[in-house]
Amino acid sequence: MACNECNQISTCNDNTNPECSCPLKLGTICVFYDGIPLLNIDAVEGDNLQEILIKIDSLFGDIVNGGLFTNIGTGVGIYKQVNLQGQAEFKSFVSTDSITVSVEGTDEFKAEVDESWLTTYIQSTFDNVNVGGGAEIYKGTNGTDEEFRTLISDTLEVTQETNAVRIEFPNNFGSIPRYIVNNTYTGAEELGTIGKPFKTIQAAINAFVGTGTADSPQYPNATIIIQKGNTYTFTGNLSYRDLNIVVEEDAFINHSPAAGVYFCDFDSLNNTAAELNIEIREGARINLNQKGFKNIGSTGGSS
Repeated sequence: MACNECNQISTCNDNTNPECSCPLKLGTICVFYDGIPLLNIDAVEGDNLQEILIKIDSLFGDIVNGGLFTNIGTGVGIYKQVNLQGQAEFKSFVSTDSITVSVEGTDEFKAEVDESWLTTYIQSTFDNVNVGGGAEIYKGTNGTDEEFRTLISDTLEVTQETNAVRIEFPNNFGSIPRYIVNNTYTGAEELGTIGKPFKTIQAAINAFVGTGTADSPQYPNATIIIQKGNTYTFTGNLSYRDLNIVVEEDAFINHSPAAGVYFCDFDSLNNTAAELNIEIREGARINLNQKGFKNIGSTGGSS
């Protein structure tokens, strides 16, 4: 007798046998689990087979898509990806000239500095040495520190400027400035110092007066030092209160002002005591092409 119901799935409550000898087909929702809890897939007694298969499928999806692996921390990631075959791929460690990577036992790997490379590296480093015949800056080692001596001076100004050390002959004696003049200096910046002198006598006088006047200069009792150089052609005058001038050895000043201009006219200042000191050293000369000196209260002529 033919049976037409062999391919039909019975409902859960249909326990009747078909009229023929066909096996009874049940849906997955009709089969229930009655064992101990399965913690890995979160299945417990009473769950039907359909629920359990859905959980297993989700776990397989995590494996296939790489959801079970991730890199943590801030270092270089070891996990790469899951390939088309469903295999998880991890990056390999490689050895270099300085670092050797090897397998340690069955569960570990070991990374260590190559001792032969380290020996060669240490031998190739350079020693710090002082050269020349001056004072030694490099002192030596102190434990793991390399020590260098600092620069000090009682007569020079030593200052630190970011990546440089500046050594200057002081421009002041206390609060009293001293200005250097040298017309052979070719630099762009003129500060009146040994390293960056003024190129003209007038520039030094202007610095001496500052924000003041000839009668009341900003820096009274300052000294202007005129060094040996080319001939100094000076068209100005020294009619300033409380000024010191030093004309160094073999320096030559040629005073060529407009007609009738004094080299120093104190009569142009207020009628109070004023002082101008000029020191002319050996071999130095001052050539006056017009009038020379006039004191306060003079009635005419030069003195």
